Amino acid sequence: MKDFEELLASPELRPFIPAIHELQQRLAGMENYHPELAFTLDGHYQTEEELFSALLSQSAFSADVTNECGYTWDVVVESFQVFAERSAEIKFCVGDCDADKICGISLWLIKLCNWVDTGLYSLVKH
Repeated sequence: MKDFEELLASPELRPFIPAIHELQQRLAGMENYHPELAFTLDGHYQTEEELFSALLSQSAFSADVTNECGYTWDVVVESFQVFAERSAEIKFCVGDCDADKICGISLWLIKLCNWVDTGLYSLVKH
């Protein structure tokens, strides 16, 4: 989803805007190593469940990314770019999504959502 007009128009989906922005930033750069792991969100979502499912279905979450020191990248802890900058060598192992990993990511995404107000306040100047 290249533009957030549809999300802004939907009060049900608007709380997800901060989470989407943060997720885009955290996954940025992965496409330089593996284009299939790039952030994608190109559907037309009607419900929270559809959008949340699309966020959790990012192919990047099926990859275990490690560096030469044996450290594993965690989207909840840091952006991919920060991990890549401090790594001389990066290895990708794409497989099935680990249930515990997805559970942690889902809780993190929910915390990033703006459930208090609709998200308009941060985007509109008064």
